[in-house]
Amino acid sequence: MKNTLLDLTKRTAGAKEVGLIEENLQYAPEVAMVPAKTIAGTSYTTLARVGLPTVGFTSVNQGVTASKSTYKNALVQTFPLRSLVKVDKALVNADSSLPSLQTDEASGVMEAALRHIGRQFYYGQNAGGDSEGSIGLQDVVGAEQTFDASGTTADTGSSVYLVKFGRKDVQMVFGNNSTLSLAPFRDETLTDSDGGEFDGSVAHLTAWQGVQCTNPNSVVRIANLTEDSGKGLTDAILAKALALFPSGVTPDAIFMTRRTRSQLQADRATRTATRGNGKNGSVGGGSTYSPTPTDFEGIALTPTDSILNTEPLI
Repeated sequence: MKNTLLDLTKRTAGAKEVGLIEENLQYAPEVAMVPAKTIAGTSYTTLARVGLPTVGFTSVNQGVTASKSTYKNALVQTFPLRSLVKVDKALVNADSSLPSLQTDEASGVMEAALRHIGRQFYYGQNAGGDSEGSIGLQDVVGAEQTFDASGTTADTGSSVYLVKFGRKDVQMVFGNNSTLSLAPFRDETLTDSDGGEFDGSVAHLTAWQGVQCTNPNSVVRIANLTEDSGKGLTDAILAKALALFPSGVTPDAIFMTRRTRSQLQADRATRTATRGNGKNGSVGGGSTYSPTPTDFEGIALTPTDSILNTEPLI
């Protein structure tokens, strides 16, 4: 069984953080699904195999030269994620107690944190994510693991990610033996933009978060999906992307936007209508309804708002 952020939080934090994460994980499905682990410090070095031992047939009484796997050192780092949430005590009235306002703000900051981690998971340090944060899939996936859907309209691109989970593949990492921690609210004098002071209540949210993706065969990206005619997602494109994985490697999840999923749904409806076999409920005029796609070749399709529909083309 693979631990996720929620599983780890149940072991390392209090009921408050567990409840806030459970309440808001729906906004970042990749964070809910990707396996996670905690480490004692904030970084570690792992070995990534880049070559196998030599094997071959020989003649009788012929020896072989000893060989071994070759490895490279890969540094996995976590980075500090922070927020300071505040409540103006002047908002307290007969209908809104201070604890209820604090609860609302706590839920909001946890949603924001999970969304930020979800976006960082794809875009990382160099592709539009937070440059001060962890690496993302776009930082590590190479040209040989990228399928070009060949859309042409600038800044309307989107991507699909086929991801293999595991300790040797893709996982999230949280440093200092903790996950997301929200300190208790405390009273504090707050300052507005003009330097004026007022009574408030504040709490710090902190985490050390990173992503391990040292195996280049763990991720395939479909890029340049746009709304240009014929440049959306299809089953044929998914099949070609799946073929980029080496034999024996099957991704655990496929992440995409809702726009992309709707393109796949339209493609399936069109192909069903063309076959004219009446499956899935024929509709007037020869068109055919296709249910919302949930999988491809048994691999779950997961829609997420963390992937954009406004990516630059590559």
